[in-house]
Amino acid sequence: MAVLIIFFTSLGGIVLLLGFKIFELNHGIKAFSASRYKIDTAFQKKIELFLSYRRYVTWPTLRLLGQFFLLELKAGFSFIARVIGQTKIGSMVKGKDTPDGNGNGGGTNSEFLKSIPSFKEENKDSSN
Repeated sequence: MAVLIIFFTSLGGIVLLLGFKIFELNHGIKAFSASRYKIDTAFQKKIELFLSYRRYVTWPTLRLLGQFFLLELKAGFSFIARVIGQTKIGSMVKGKDTPDGNGNGGGTNSEFLKSIPSFKEENKDSSN
């Protein structure tokens, strides 16, 4: 569900930005021109600040930053996987929550597997 929300929010943002661009091209004006100038100057200052720190950044530093980023990313995905694993969907994926024959998910894996041969036998009897 969250993936769909993120997807459609991103799609809406892209459509909104393209709509602004089409409006600008058709009318010959720039929307939010005063704010754009302020944002551009602030962004230019940040770029100059970053370029001033560039001489302190070396390949070993970048490698360590990359390793740190990947470890944090791995920890984040592990946390998300643990949280999802504790939900009902996660237990269904693991096979711990299977139908018990009554339509609800209260059965165990072995009970579910035991019922499969009997289901096949019932279908053979009904087809003959």
